Amino acid sequence: MEPINCPICFHEFNTESCIPLVLYCGHSFCQKCTSTIDRRMGALYCPLCRSKDYREVSQINKNYALSKLQPDTKYYCSTHPDRDALYFCLTDDSILCCRCVTLHKMHDFYDINDPIIINQADENFKLIRKRAENELNQAQTERQESVRIFDDLKKKKDIALDEIHYYFDTIVDALNHKKQDFEKSLNGPYNKILKRIQKKIEECDDMISAKFNILRDIEQLNKKRKYWNGIKMLNETKNFNLDNTELSVVENIKNIEEDYVKLSYQTEIDINCILESIKNINPNEKESEELINWSPAPVKKIEEVISSSGQAKLIDKLSGQGFIKSSKVKSILKAVDRKDFIPSENPAYDDHPQKIGFNTTISAPHIHAISLELLEKWLIPGASVLDIGCGSGYLTICFAKMIEKGKVFGIDHIEEILNQAVENSNKSNYYLNQSPELEVKFAKRDGKSGLIEFAPYNVIHIGAATTEIPEELIRQLAPGGALLAPVGPLTGAQRITLLTKSLDSSLDIKSLTTVNYAPLTDREKQCPL
Repeated sequence: MEPINCPICFHEFNTESCIPLVLYCGHSFCQKCTSTIDRRMGALYCPLCRSKDYREVSQINKNYALSKLQPDTKYYCSTHPDRDALYFCLTDDSILCCRCVTLHKMHDFYDINDPIIINQADENFKLIRKRAENELNQAQTERQESVRIFDDLKKKKDIALDEIHYYFDTIVDALNHKKQDFEKSLNGPYNKILKRIQKKIEECDDMISAKFNILRDIEQLNKKRKYWNGIKMLNETKNFNLDNTELSVVENIKNIEEDYVKLSYQTEIDINCILESIKNINPNEKESEELINWSPAPVKKIEEVISSSGQAKLIDKLSGQGFIKSSKVKSILKAVDRKDFIPSENPAYDDHPQKIGFNTTISAPHIHAISLELLEKWLIPGASVLDIGCGSGYLTICFAKMIEKGKVFGIDHIEEILNQAVENSNKSNYYLNQSPELEVKFAKRDGKSGLIEFAPYNVIHIGAATTEIPEELIRQLAPGGALLAPVGPLTGAQRITLLTKSLDSSLDIKSLTTVNYAPLTDREKQCPL
């Protein structure tokens, strides 16, 4: 079939560079030539018949019929693009023109329309089709299996959740019954004494009323005495009977008070007794621990759940004292339990520093609160934080929870302390439960030198006293960042100092509240052998 060309430019019509457009008269021209045809009075005149067409070029329909009548696609030689391809070399997998044949005379080559080539193409199509069908079947099979596993797992999850709800409802019911038992045991003896006291109160009310009446009658007689003689007055006073109003009907209040004191001593609330009673709850003949033994992670004991409220009470107390104003800081401090970061023999929730070994202490809770409050502005997602003298790791983990994603580094010069920090942090998976975008690391370093390999930092916290802020740490602070440190004499009171670096690297230093920190020193001075 001869190619069909545009009557103006004589290029072959195709579906890319020479798209045929059909006018109302039926003549077709390529899109490029159609746009160059002269218009008169808004009408386009067909160059062949002079018929008018008022449409814009973009509105003229494409002649899809001409596009389909075009001859089969031509192939050109890979070496000589201007020459038609006549042969196909199986050895080199390339198409050749007549000039290239001599270069491939030792190869297997055929005419491009040779049945061998067509058969080879058919075989390739069959192989591709078969592979695609096999992969499709495999994907469908795997999908069906995945759906089956998904449905099965979801069903098991729903069953497990139903069991959890049932068992916990059962335990809650048992706890409520136990609570009622405790209430009854408390109400019984207290109610008895309360009734006795109520009777005493009623008796006193009666006596008070009677005495008021006597006093009123005496006052009236006193007004009449000037009209009576001595005998008359004597007889009238004998008519008053005070014996009927003595407090003798009900037992003496001292006896009741003695019983009340005894009862208060006997019914003093013993939390250990309550905990022991709760642990012995046995709903549906199963131990409560057995009801939740499917859990992949250890479930906290009731004592631990109750003791964790000590952290909440501590933080609420600090908030009431004005140390905590930020709701975020408050929630973070409640979430990171102090008892996981200090030796078990130390009181976890006292607002005092606690020894953690190697002449090192963990700061008082209100100091942690102050530090987080001052640095909250810079503790944002994506920040990089350096905690120098991390000690137990408590504030390091608080920093990690504050930024949610980013990098937090805790450094200390005592390896044993660092090991404790890692162990403390793992007790409740504090940083393992964070976002995958959060990285928390502990490293053995000299605090005065910082951690140059990961600098700069948006926040640097120094947890030990220094006479002045080391220049090296200021260099590691990023522009726009903040550094917090206790600055002052090493043996005495220091002041918490907030150093901020502007975007042009200028520094601003503010001296704040008075504190008392151990000095920023080396291991030999801190832990002499």
